[in-house]
Amino acid sequence: MLYNDKIALLGSSGQLGSEFIYLIDGKVNLIAPKRNEIDLLDLDRVESWLKKTSPDVIINAAAYTDVDLAEENRQEALVINAYLPKTLARWCKDNSARLLHFSSDYVLSGIDKDFQDEQTLPKPLNWYGETKNMGDLNIKNSGANALILRTSWVYSTHHHNFLLSIMRQAFSSPEIIVVDDQIGTPTPAHWLGNVGLTCLKHWNLNMPKLINAVPSGCVSWHGFAKAIVSCLSYQGYKIRTENIKPISSNSINQVATRPKNSKLDNRLLSEFLGEKIDNWDVFIYDLILKVMQSNPNFLDTK
Repeated sequence: MLYNDKIALLGSSGQLGSEFIYLIDGKVNLIAPKRNEIDLLDLDRVESWLKKTSPDVIINAAAYTDVDLAEENRQEALVINAYLPKTLARWCKDNSARLLHFSSDYVLSGIDKDFQDEQTLPKPLNWYGETKNMGDLNIKNSGANALILRTSWVYSTHHHNFLLSIMRQAFSSPEIIVVDDQIGTPTPAHWLGNVGLTCLKHWNLNMPKLINAVPSGCVSWHGFAKAIVSCLSYQGYKIRTENIKPISSNSINQVATRPKNSKLDNRLLSEFLGEKIDNWDVFIYDLILKVMQSNPNFLDTK
């Protein structure tokens, strides 16, 4: 059902999009325009491109993800996170195509302490979350044959992300300072890409329209940092960090308010895939090993 389709991937140069390129390039009829080939802020051009390429499936991995900068560049975030999904959904509806879209834990307020399932009402705390929620609603209201995968705390062995930041600090600083009052589930981009492809393979009209796509369990950013440093130490690397200091969110200078609780209930995903979902910490060891073995100059890059 998947490998006979023409697939359009938007956001191919991003963290998640790069994983999709790795996972499916050469295996399917993939169209993955680069930033200089299509301006996603120009929605008329996007529609023209879709008409020209006529994909059977659209994977939208494009997003304006800088949470703080979104407060300043409000219009750009609005177009990429809200209006672009609306354009894609409308095109899919009119052309009997499928849309796989990725949303964020930041559409939720995180006021409650429990794990939040797909029925939890969105209540964003910042403009990034507002625009992502608008995008979700635009897709849901379009009538398109679409699936939204809501995820959190995405990281990988490339691009700028928390894993690589902590790894670099572990080799350069005796102390790392990390917030400990934001709780969520770290999600490897490679794992998330595989989940997305599996959903496409098992696509059916009776499936849910929104699924939380995260590993099992949860941790604070501080706990995540401790796990990363512990893995480096266990693997025998000579790190400098001796202390990982916890601090509150109020003590750091962030423009946008973050939810304290980003825990997403993944039971629906487990049910849809028909398998148990691994815990978040299962993935760290191999990813760190991959970073260190595949990039000898890692510590010289930023």
